[in-house]
Amino acid sequence: MQPGRATLDGMQPTEFLSRHGGAARLAHLRRAGFSRSQISQAVNSGLLLNARHAVYKLPQANCDFVRAYEANAAVTCVSAASHYSLWTLKAPTEPHLAACHRRLPRGVRSHRFPGARNGRARAVLDQVERGSDSLLETVARVLFRGHGFDVRTQVYLAGMHRPDDMLEQIRLALATPPRTAR
Repeated sequence: MQPGRATLDGMQPTEFLSRHGGAARLAHLRRAGFSRSQISQAVNSGLLLNARHAVYKLPQANCDFVRAYEANAAVTCVSAASHYSLWTLKAPTEPHLAACHRRLPRGVRSHRFPGARNGRARAVLDQVERGSDSLLETVARVLFRGHGFDVRTQVYLAGMHRPDDMLEQIRLALATPPRTAR
């Protein structure tokens, strides 16, 4: 089989890696249906690089994903946000990785699997609700509620477009502008 030939439902190993941050472990590639031969051909042709034993990457792979796979961890939190086109308040200064073990390399922000060790993060996520069109809208609503305001989301007002949030106590309708640049 030629290195560029499509495999898994028309997908090539390079496309699979592109969808996963540019890197993956051999086991993930095998579970996706790629044979060792297909993976070796992609490496021999220069389409994939063998970053470390059983870790494969694209030449332009996201370095956080490569580092995570090399450490037997997962990219998480704010480091994963851009990969999923999610908004962030600021870019992380170090990669956020999660693992079941305690052997993460220096220079990473460690998150732990499994259990209730993520209590603070879960408490924040409990405040997020459906109906938000942007991160700014969610942050505004959480801050207003934190100060005791009754905030209603996406309320219909006759003769107006649907505002993002409405503060009942002072009858204020807000439309938080979307951020144009990330």
